[in-house]
Amino acid sequence: MKSYGDPEAAQRTLGRIAEICHRDPETLLNNILQGNPHPDKAIANLERWLKAATNPAIVWASLEDSPELGKLLMTVMGASNQLSDVLVQNPELASLVLDPEQLSSPPTLEQIERLATRSLENFSSYSHALDRLRFVKQQVTLRIAIADLGGLWEEQDVWRSLSSLADVIVSQAVIVVWDEYKSLHNLEGSCPVSVVAFGKLGGQELNFSSDIDLVYVLNDEADESLEKHSVTFCQMLGKALSDRMGRG
Repeated sequence: MKSYGDPEAAQRTLGRIAEICHRDPETLLNNILQGNPHPDKAIANLERWLKAATNPAIVWASLEDSPELGKLLMTVMGASNQLSDVLVQNPELASLVLDPEQLSSPPTLEQIERLATRSLENFSSYSHALDRLRFVKQQVTLRIAIADLGGLWEEQDVWRSLSSLADVIVSQAVIVVWDEYKSLHNLEGSCPVSVVAFGKLGGQELNFSSDIDLVYVLNDEADESLEKHSVTFCQMLGKALSDRMGRG
């Protein structure tokens, strides 16, 4: 049996996993937990994920078929409760985690843009549209994190992928927030504010803990009314990008 920090608690967790999947989990977990610095946390988060899955037996079979990807998954679950929460909230992302093609190369800016555009094709409200963008952020971040923890991509590819994701989320949020703002205030036309990235995002060097430094630019010829609307819009945009919502 794998060496756990709390063997008795781990044995209880393994027993619950066995009941969920109708499999003896120890053989597989002994394999895919090799070298994992946080095995107790990893199996606890694995249990949460399996409970959320529509068909946990199929998910478990996928782990058995792809033990190398399973090892990456357990690395993520041992390293980050936040990323584990993403999987628990969105069990459908199992296919993303266990698909070698998703991890074979970093996503391009164009690919992330297409994903975001498709995600925003159907939404029922302003908050729903923002939640759709958060889902895009979650699934792309998960993909990048797994590849990073597994050492599958060069560091520069990780930074560029995170920066491309931020670029897309910010640009799409500008569209969503401006559409909502001009509807609320009976305005017309495209957004008058340009958003410029400074710092690590401006240099395409974001890491997982980076803040994004944004500067808002307005044409010098804007009148007082447009200036006031632009300031209020920028506050609304900042709130949209930073507030917690249904998907965190």
